[in-house]
Amino acid sequence: MKRTELMPISGLVLLVLLMNCGSGPVVWQRTIDCGAGEIAAGLAADRTKLVVVGTKTTNQSRTAWVIQAISKHGRLLWRRNFSQGESNIAGDVVMNPHGEAFVAGSCKIQGHQMCVVVKYSPEGSVIWQRAIAMGNASQAKGIALTDKGIFICGTVREKDKQDMLVVFLDTEGKTIWSKNYDFGPIDEATRLAVDKKGGPVLIGQTGTAENPDILLARLNPKGETLWTRVYDSGEPDRAGDIVLDVFGNIVATGTGRSGDSTRCVILEYHPDGKLIRKTAYGERGLAEGHAIAATPDADLFVAGRLYGPKQTYMLAFQYQPNATSIWERTYQSNAGDVTGVDLVVDTDVFVLGTIEKKKGSPDMVVVRFSRPVVSQS
Repeated sequence: MKRTELMPISGLVLLVLLMNCGSGPVVWQRTIDCGAGEIAAGLAADRTKLVVVGTKTTNQSRTAWVIQAISKHGRLLWRRNFSQGESNIAGDVVMNPHGEAFVAGSCKIQGHQMCVVVKYSPEGSVIWQRAIAMGNASQAKGIALTDKGIFICGTVREKDKQDMLVVFLDTEGKTIWSKNYDFGPIDEATRLAVDKKGGPVLIGQTGTAENPDILLARLNPKGETLWTRVYDSGEPDRAGDIVLDVFGNIVATGTGRSGDSTRCVILEYHPDGKLIRKTAYGERGLAEGHAIAATPDADLFVAGRLYGPKQTYMLAFQYQPNATSIWERTYQSNAGDVTGVDLVVDTDVFVLGTIEKKKGSPDMVVVRFSRPVVSQS
C-alpha cells in the first residue's frame, strides 16, 4: 500500500521547548488506585460531573471494569465494579443530558466472550444491562448515543477471521440491527461518532497483525457503507479517536510510525469523503494520538502521549493547523510513564490517562488543565 505523506502542523513548538514550558498549569489531578492494576478506557461528562471507566485486575488475576464518578473539582462521588464472568473489559463510556452513563465493553463467561452494554443512573445504580453474543467471540470498544438509540462498535471473530462489528440498539438496549464489516485480513473498530443524519462514522484498524493501517468508514443509519479511507505510513499504525466538528467534517487522530519516528497524526475529511488535510503533531516531536474532542465553538482538542528523553508524558493540545501559536499542556508523573487515553472539554480540559508505574501495577489518573483563551492568528 502506498505510503501516506504528512504535513506538519505549523506553529507547534518542538519537543525540547515542551519539556521546559508545557507542564502546567494543572488545576488538579486525581489518581485512581483500586488496589490492583487499573488501565484507563473512557471518560465522559455532564454539567456537574465526570464519569471514568477502566479495567482492573483482581487478586484472582481476573479482570473487572470499574466505573467512577468525580466532581469537576476532583472529589469522588461514587464508584462501582462490573464483574459478571472470569474476564470483564471496559471499552468506552458516554453520557446523556440526564446524567445517565452508558458503558460498552466485553464479558467472558464460561470461555465465551461477548459484547456488554450497561446503563447507569446518575447515582451509579444499574438501570439495565445487555449482552450481545456474536460469532465465536465479540468485543465492544466504542459507544455513541443518538435520539433513537445506541451505537456500539468493536470486533467479532469467526474461527481465524476477525471483522469490524457495529450494533444499533434502541433506547432500552434491544438490538435493532448488527453488521460485520470485512475490509481486510484483520479488522477492528475502536471508536465511533454519529453524524446529524444518524449515521455512524468509525475509526479502527485494518490489515495484518504485523502491519495494521488506520481505517475510517462512514455508514448510513442502516449500517450500509458510504465510503472508507485508509491511512498507511508504511509501517504499523494505530487508530485513536474520531469526532465530527460543527461543520460536519470528520476529524480523527491516531499514531503513525516510520523508522524511529512516532507521530500523532490528524486526518480531516469532508462528509463526502474528500480529503481536507493530513497533518502530524510537531516537526520532530515524537507523540501518539489517542483521543480527540470537538466543542460547540468549533475548537478541537487532542490527547495522547509525548515522548521525553527518559519517560513519556500525558499530552493535550488544541488542534489549529493554521495557527502560529496553540494551547498545549503536558503532565508527568514521578511514578512512571503517562499516556492520555480520553478527554472532555468544558471550561477547562479534563484528560484521563494511565500511569505505567516503574514499580507496582498501573493506575488511572484524571488531570484537569486550565484553558486560557487563545488568540487566533
